[in-house]
Amino acid sequence: MQIAQLIGRKKIIETARMLGLKSKLISTPSMPLGTSEVTVMDLTGVFATLANGGREATPYAVLEISRPDGTLLYSREKQKPVPAQMVEADKVAELNYMLNQVVEAGTGRRAQLNFADVAGKTGTTQEYRDAWFLGYTSRMVTGVWFGNDDYSSMNRVTGGSLPAQTWREFMIQTQSDQPPGFIPGVIGKMRSASLKPNGLSPAFITPASLTAAAPAVEPGTRVYMSMAQLFRSIEAAIEEENPTALPPVRKTVKTAQRRWSTRQPTFRFSTKTFMLN
Repeated sequence: MQIAQLIGRKKIIETARMLGLKSKLISTPSMPLGTSEVTVMDLTGVFATLANGGREATPYAVLEISRPDGTLLYSREKQKPVPAQMVEADKVAELNYMLNQVVEAGTGRRAQLNFADVAGKTGTTQEYRDAWFLGYTSRMVTGVWFGNDDYSSMNRVTGGSLPAQTWREFMIQTQSDQPPGFIPGVIGKMRSASLKPNGLSPAFITPASLTAAAPAVEPGTRVYMSMAQLFRSIEAAIEEENPTALPPVRKTVKTAQRRWSTRQPTFRFSTKTFMLN
């Protein structure tokens, strides 16, 4: 709320539009708390732009249109536009890092995958009427919503419980056989493990330096660069910009695991998925 008052709600709305949000946002003091209604499709599309390094990622449904005789009138693959850079890559990298920490050490821990790095965000409305989890790997963005048809409260379902668990199970079924990729701004557990024999730590990597060192890597592209090469390229980029500068050390505060239980509610859920290409 304080940040919104400082920078102005107009700028927040403008940024949301740049990221691809189409839903109507009402400029009220409570807007930063999420009081404007958005759809699962719309919000998942915004997260696809983040996963795509700030490049435009517009949801679509039609792949091809052809005549009865087979003449091709439209092909998404052949006619898709070149995605525009909607937000600065270094800013998106920092946001991806924060969203990764939501899953690694925050309310989204139930969405963790042992075969891919994950970034995402939980969401719970008042009286437990809605529960969300929006998340992505380097290859797929998926949004999950739980709620009752009559807008009644669920049995204390939060975004970090059933939505995050559902997201995880879906991603295991669809993505577990895919090679690990790269989320801009995230040095995650998949690559951190390979550093242990050398005694190196990913704590010295910042989203900004990562973006500067590997600007050409796109989501969905397998990274063949070794971790040693990656660190050397980052160090070289930092050395070139400022020979005396050292990137700040990031410290992750691990939160205590909370124990909880809920009764099984009667609910509906909605899932939207976008492949990054």
